[in-house]
Amino acid sequence: MRALPLVLTLTLFGCAGDDNPIDAPPGGGGGGGGGGGGGGDATPSKSDSGVEGLHGALCLVEDLRDPTNCTTGVKLVGISIEEVTTGETVLSDFDGSFTIPLPPTGTVARLKIGFGESVYHNVLVPIAVGAENVQVPLLTEVTWQELLTANGAIEPDETASIAAYIVSDNTAASAVEVIQPAGGNLPLYDGPAGPNDWQPTGLTGEEGAALLLSVPAVDPEVSFSVASAGGLQVVEGVPVLAGALTFVVYNLQ
Repeated sequence: MRALPLVLTLTLFGCAGDDNPIDAPPGGGGGGGGGGGGGGDATPSKSDSGVEGLHGALCLVEDLRDPTNCTTGVKLVGISIEEVTTGETVLSDFDGSFTIPLPPTGTVARLKIGFGESVYHNVLVPIAVGAENVQVPLLTEVTWQELLTANGAIEPDETASIAAYIVSDNTAASAVEVIQPAGGNLPLYDGPAGPNDWQPTGLTGEEGAALLLSVPAVDPEVSFSVASAGGLQVVEGVPVLAGALTFVVYNLQ
């Protein structure tokens, strides 16, 4: 089975056994404050200097239940963005935009954002190579800590977190069970009562979202499973880093 692309800034992960589970987002580029970015053909674009790279903009998320409802161009300047494979690091421009060289091989650029910052929480965002003008989610440390406190959650040392968004035919999939990676805490599911309403029991809500906390970051990649009316599916190759929140989207097969 092959995962279909999704018009979001986030890489779409396929299920176990896919030959090429990650695809470039389709359609036009990302819009201004509030829309999800998409994009372009499969040919890496070039900056004004002629360097092949990924062009994007940081987008400030206030409600993790829906990371596409975010704001661009609001003092998101000078924030560190690193491509994990190459170690290439750039700083965001005055409006949060950036261009970063792509890895020489592979289908995914893995961006570390906000590392070394005190204002913003560390995030890890896989982006399909070939995506154009993407909007990359970022959240403040205050927003993250308020969410953890409101839900009685903790983030132990040497663990990672995953914000997983489950979709079906590019629409948020509710009533889906998410089974945490080995060693992780039980998931929290999006609730209806506001940004910090994450339910410790049940299934995905209207946004199809789940937070996976305290995920051991011993290996660079982990897997988790989803159970829906279509059966049990395994989501493989999800990148993690200690102290960081990984954003991923999975389209049910």
